Amino acid sequence: RLGVETYAPMVAKMGWEAKDTDTHTESLLRQLVISRSIGFKEPSTVAEAQKRFAAYVAGDKDAIPADLKGSVYSAAMRAGDMTTFEQLKELYSAADSAVEESMLLGAMGAGSTVELVRAALDFNLTDSVRMQDGGSIIGSCAGNRIGRRATWEWVQENWEALEERFGGGGVSSILTRIVGASCSGLASEADALAVEKFYGSKETPGIERTVTQATEAIRARAA
Repeated sequence: RLGVETYAPMVAKMGWEAKDTDTHTESLLRQLVISRSIGFKEPSTVAEAQKRFAAYVAGDKDAIPADLKGSVYSAAMRAGDMTTFEQLKELYSAADSAVEESMLLGAMGAGSTVELVRAALDFNLTDSVRMQDGGSIIGSCAGNRIGRRATWEWVQENWEALEERFGGGGVSSILTRIVGASCSGLASEADALAVEKFYGSKETPGIERTVTQATEAIRARAA
C-alpha cells in the first residue's frame, strides 16, 4: 500500500510521455516511477499499461515509449491470459533487436498462473527461441512468485531436453545459467538438499560451481 501511495501521484504528475524539456535525469525518473508503480500493481498505472499494450498490438507502435516496453509487456502478461502470451510470442518473432527480444522473453515468465508459467517454459525449448537466450525465460519464471516452484519442477522434468539443447561449453554454457536460474526462487534447507541431490547425480561438465553457489544462496534466503 505504501508503494502505491508513493508512486501513483508521481506517475500522475510526470505522465507517460516524454517532454521536449525533460532532462536526462527526468527521463530516467519517469521510467523508474512508472516501472515501480506497475510493480506495486497500482490500479490506474496497470490499467494504462494494459491499454497501451492493446494499442501497440493493434498496430500503434508509438503507444509504448521505448524505455517503458519491458515494464508494459510484463504488466500485460501479469494481468493477461494465454491470448496475451500468444501476442508476446508474435511480437518476439517480429522483434528486430536483441534488446526487444530480451524484454519480451522476460515478460513471458510473468504469468499469474502455473499454466501460463509452464507455457512460457515449454516455449523455451522450441526452435523459436535463440539458443543464447535460453536462460531468459527460466530466470523470469523463477523470479515470479507463482512460478518459483513450477520452474524448479519443470527443469527436473525436462532436464534431458535442456541438456541436449543447451549443454556444451562447460562453465560458460547456457546450461549453467539455466541451472542457477532454476532454483533462484527457492528458500529452504529442504530445497537446498533437493537441488544438491538432483544436480549431484548429473555428469554435466561445468555445473558444480553453479550448484554450490545456488545452494549457498538458497540457504542464505532460508536463514
